[in-house]
Amino acid sequence: HSGNKINLSTKAVFLPILLFFGMGMVDSMVKHAQFKYISDNEVAFFTSVLFFIAFLTGLIAILFSENGIKRLFNKKMFFWGLALGFVNFGSIYFLIRALNHKSALDIQMDSSVVFGMNNTGIVSLSVLAGLIIFRERLNKINWMGILLALLAIFIFTYIR
Repeated sequence: HSGNKINLSTKAVFLPILLFFGMGMVDSMVKHAQFKYISDNEVAFFTSVLFFIAFLTGLIAILFSENGIKRLFNKKMFFWGLALGFVNFGSIYFLIRALNHKSALDIQMDSSVVFGMNNTGIVSLSVLAGLIIFRERLNKINWMGILLALLAIFIFTYIR
């Protein structure tokens, strides 16, 4: 970016749009599965099957990729893949549990609030990790985005 002129590549514009619609579809499919098929005592089984299928898909993809066998036995890649898998497993497991949860007053939280809190939490933790691990600096627009996300969660939760 030079001066006041902003140069946006196609990739820079397309990626956030793809992420928005992709995550919207994933959230919608999770909500549909939770609502139609998954009772509270089936969450662990559903999540296990989901991640086993993801494991098999990833295994097949890596075996057919260039240097696949070599990459498969890379200790560092294996460790970080396992760590990411555990985090993602917990994320889906607890997200479905939160969608199934009813309060002591038998009130179920709207899924828009649960998904909003989940996605804002993920972004907030990513920002915090970036600040701590990579020593990133946030500019005004980053801070505005964080504040707007938190404001949206507040509005979804408390204003009806």
